[in-house]
Amino acid sequence: GRSVSVRALARFLLPWSVGARVVIVPSGLMMFSAHASEMIDNTPFMAKMLLLVIAGTNAALFHKSVLRGAAAWDTGVAPPAITRAQALFSLALWLAVISCGRLIAYT
Repeated sequence: GRSVSVRALARFLLPWSVGARVVIVPSGLMMFSAHASEMIDNTPFMAKMLLLVIAGTNAALFHKSVLRGAAAWDTGVAPPAITRAQALFSLALWLAVISCGRLIAYT
């Protein structure tokens, strides 16, 4: 994995994530609009929305700060500890978003 350029991987994956958002956001808005009154009182839904905001902020911070310095550790070198911590935090956030999404149907 350390032989893969982080910057090249980001250039490849970012268009896919933007494209996925183009599909996911409208479908989520349609589902919310069909059941808005039920969703507003749903604790897992509200937690999911909060976690989405935090995950988006975390991603923006990553791209504005950590990824800009990636040339120093792009290939063959372990990323800085803050980068690894932010990646783990991101994974935990997205797992929590998925979990809350699954719990919406059960409350």
